[in-house]
Amino acid sequence: VATCALYKKVLLSPAYKLGQLDEALRAWRQLRKAQTSSLELSQVRRRSPTQMHDSWSNIREAHAEVWRVAGAEELQVKRTLDRMEQLAETSSQASWERWNRSRMAAEERLTREVMRQEKREQ
Repeated sequence: VATCALYKKVLLSPAYKLGQLDEALRAWRQLRKAQTSSLELSQVRRRSPTQMHDSWSNIREAHAEVWRVAGAEELQVKRTLDRMEQLAETSSQASWERWNRSRMAAEERLTREVMRQEKREQ
């Protein structure tokens, strides 16, 4: 089961054998729920950096649980997830900066529009 986790990095679940369809489906459902949990009911696929962080926390927890149930060594799974998180940190910081600039620019446009509207009404 592959899950897009953090800044387009893909996490793989344990490999399941043909007779383990129930386990594979359970893992897929668990990971899918974690992946979509921060989208709320808006159906919007774009996430704020806060939502990305929350989503990653949920995915990380679910991924660790899927591997734990499969019998993986907990410390090794933690190291793998920590390494992925470190690699994504640079993208995360850049994403926060882009998101903040975008929000500030939108706020500035709105403020200018309100000021123009007020001048017209005078």
